[in-house]
Amino acid sequence: MIKKRIFAMIMAVIILMGIACKKEKSETDPAVNVVLLFTAMAPPCDNSGDLYHAITLDYGTSGRTHYQMGEYFGLQTIGLNDDFERIFDWYIYMASAIVPYGTMIQRALAIKPQIPAAYQEEINGLASVCTGTEDKLLDGKLSLNEVYLLQTLPDVWISASCSSVAVFGTTSATGKTIIGRNLEWFGGIPFNYLSKLQAVVTVKNTSGNDVCLIGYLGFLGCITGFNDQGLFGAIQVSNGDTSLYDAAGKGSYNMNLRYVLETQDSVADAGAFLTGTGAGTDPYQYAAGHLLVFADPIEARVFEYDPAPHRGMRNWESTMKTGIDWVTQDYTIGAVNSFVLDGIDSFDNHTGNNVLRWNTMRTQLQSKLDDTAKPGTVTVPEVKEVITYHVGSKPGADKNDLYRGHIQQTIIYQPATPNSAEVHFHPLCVQSPGSYKDDDGTFFTVITADF
Repeated sequence: MIKKRIFAMIMAVIILMGIACKKEKSETDPAVNVVLLFTAMAPPCDNSGDLYHAITLDYGTSGRTHYQMGEYFGLQTIGLNDDFERIFDWYIYMASAIVPYGTMIQRALAIKPQIPAAYQEEINGLASVCTGTEDKLLDGKLSLNEVYLLQTLPDVWISASCSSVAVFGTTSATGKTIIGRNLEWFGGIPFNYLSKLQAVVTVKNTSGNDVCLIGYLGFLGCITGFNDQGLFGAIQVSNGDTSLYDAAGKGSYNMNLRYVLETQDSVADAGAFLTGTGAGTDPYQYAAGHLLVFADPIEARVFEYDPAPHRGMRNWESTMKTGIDWVTQDYTIGAVNSFVLDGIDSFDNHTGNNVLRWNTMRTQLQSKLDDTAKPGTVTVPEVKEVITYHVGSKPGADKNDLYRGHIQQTIIYQPATPNSAEVHFHPLCVQSPGSYKDDDGTFFTVITADF
């Protein structure tokens, strides 16, 4: 699905550029003119610089307000990549080939009031260092509304694919949880621009949990993260019935995940909050269908949200929909981009490539469990092999591949071991994410949160 959408995006851009080229006569081939114009408009990208950037937002010692912290984050962001505004202006332009620009702005502004006030202040502070004064594409700048669009991109664009797999308990070779997660997003054309903005952001709070956000410069929500209690969380798109999409009064699920990590200490606590079975209850509904994948030292679960609305927390013992099979071993769980929990959703999105990737994940995990040298257990290297599995030499060449061409980050985390996160960051600017099959010991980078 993501390949079809990206192809449609590229074709839409080529058509737009082709129309622009027709305004003037040229002695060169019109197709060449399109490429030249497209290349001239695109931001530059090179493979120099850091693979990722580390920033700490320390409320405990800085004395900054939330607005001032957002401003500080913005200054740090621009200092680390002064093309930040131009890159995301271009990225929004690319995204608008799928969802019109005006529609994305309207959706972001509808969601804005439901973003926690402290986070809004951070976003406003971040926007204060940007140079855009109007909502306008291809001006190389970001306006306040465009910064909100950026923060709510998973809610308003709804075009990504991800996957996760975890083992825990007696199935884990360590006796504790091991989770692997692929972030699969469009990175930009003609270069993978997101790779130049990769960031590890530690937020040190005066109350609640400190959190580490593995994402991007200028992004204040949680794409993937963990807190100082060892609770891990990651977002995954899971499309609902698009005819039901309505952003009015709805929350932002990536902002909600950051809030969960800052306020909850375990998978069970997170599940109770999200499903309304605990002392506190998530007060919002969401326009976009999604999964939130959680892990702590003892277990992993998947929260499924269908905007019908239906919500539920899936654990390893949960009954899944008819016809969906999983491995035979206890204490394992997986997720692609579909609802598989029985009885909580009204929309069947376990179709097409979701089925293919689910089956690949199941087959590869089962092969590790069937290993006669250590039957029934899975090691950290084996989790890495499952989450990075692809058939050919090139990721995504086969329709059954779990690890594909638009993988931006692959993360391995062991919640029982502080600061054990290993991340494969997408190589700078090139389109291919690289292959774990070619690992020389540098595929994964150990990151250290500042807590």
